[in-house]
Amino acid sequence: MRLPHQRDLDALPCYVTVQDRALRVVAANQRFVDAFGAVEGRRCYQMYKRRSAPCERCPVERTFRDGGCHDCDEHVWSLSGRNTSVLVFTAPIHDARGRIVNVMEMSGDVTPIRELQSQLAPLGLLIGSVSHSIKGLLPGLDGGIHLVSSGLAQDDLRRVAHGWDMIGRSVTRIRSLVLDMLYYAKDREPFLSEVPVAEVIEEARAAVEERAREHGVVLRCAVEEDGGRFEVDPKAIRALVVILLENAIDACRADTHRTGAKVTLRTCGDAEAVRIEVACDGVSMYRAPHEPVFLSTAKWTGNVGLDLLIPNKIARAHGGRIDVRWSRGEGTCIRATIPRRQTKPAT
Repeated sequence: MRLPHQRDLDALPCYVTVQDRALRVVAANQRFVDAFGAVEGRRCYQMYKRRSAPCERCPVERTFRDGGCHDCDEHVWSLSGRNTSVLVFTAPIHDARGRIVNVMEMSGDVTPIRELQSQLAPLGLLIGSVSHSIKGLLPGLDGGIHLVSSGLAQDDLRRVAHGWDMIGRSVTRIRSLVLDMLYYAKDREPFLSEVPVAEVIEEARAAVEERAREHGVVLRCAVEEDGGRFEVDPKAIRALVVILLENAIDACRADTHRTGAKVTLRTCGDAEAVRIEVACDGVSMYRAPHEPVFLSTAKWTGNVGLDLLIPNKIARAHGGRIDVRWSRGEGTCIRATIPRRQTKPAT
């Protein structure tokens, strides 16, 4: 079946189809045929999404049902396997008696816009996180300067030493913040080498052991001694684990109502991937205590800042992911899943 004004519709920069009540594509413009193949009476969900059943909220079915125009966002797959984000609009086609006989569906490729949005979302989190961190650092810096100034005026060396210690801690945190910003801002290719899992994890644990002791946090380690090896950038994975552990220790430290807080570092895995978990008992690290957190590489929700964006970036560079879960009474558990072998280019 050819559409009226087929030539003009073929020139449109969008996909155009006409579907019947069985969701069969009875006609299409050339752009649709080039992207999804010949029509031949196939159903739209088979061509668009390679599904065996209609979509849950099909705009074509809704148009047949109420005669109105509808729109929605969808992800579809072309013949080449490309995942495309499209904005879909539907409109009814009536016969001479005013009955709806078909529905026209028009889909525009909005993949570049969605990709830009996905890039801007972490940038907004980065700016918010940096602003919040700087705001938290300034009082400590001001207090240290005041103590040093007043201590010098009163010839009180203990006061000066205390103030200088406060300044030193603030400067260390500022330095760490700047380095984290630089790390996140620059795309880096992992320098891969095959190393034992236990070796990398042990180095990360040792790096934060003293900090945990200073703040009265019990650091437990349940690492498989025979955890095998994985192909990673050891420095990057070590940094990932250190950041997660430091965040957990800081969360325990901030909870002044609890004593003897525990942070547990554990690993497990199989032939395909290694899972590194940092659990912080009873403490919500990234969201209000009454709200559970489920994060993935695709969508970020909740109070997540630079401290978690960097581990996520490292995990993604290795083809892995970061998941965060919180439940009342059990606290926060952050899991990094890292493939044992890098079988495709990191993205």
